Amino acid sequence: MRAGLAKDIIPIMFEATKVSGVFEKMPKKMRGIYWMKGNGVAEELTILHYGQWFPEHQQMIVPFAPFMWAWPGGRPRNAPFGGAMYSQDFTAGLAAASPMINGGVVFSYK
Repeated sequence: MRAGLAKDIIPIMFEATKVSGVFEKMPKKMRGIYWMKGNGVAEELTILHYGQWFPEHQQMIVPFAPFMWAWPGGRPRNAPFGGAMYSQDFTAGLAAASPMINGGVVFSYK
C-alpha cells in the first residue's frame, strides 16, 4: 500500500481502474470516484466503474480490486461520530482494509 493526499491519489485511482471495454459499459452515473462523506468507518474513496453492469437485471457487480478503494491515514476534521472509527495514524484505515485485501469480496448493487 502507498500513502498520499486525496488530490494526488484520485487521478491515479481513476486511470488505474479505467479499463477499455469495461469502463464504457458502466452507466455514466456510476463512473468516477466517490467520496464516502459521512461514512463512519475509516474509508474515504471508492470507484465502481471497474465492475460490470447487467441492464436486463438492472444490477451491477463490483469486484474488490486494486486501486478501487482508499482509506485515511489519520482522522479527518469533522469525522462522523466524533471520529470513533478513525485513528491519528494509518492504524484504523489499515484495520478496515485488511479483511478486504486478504480475501475475495464482491459487492452487488441492485
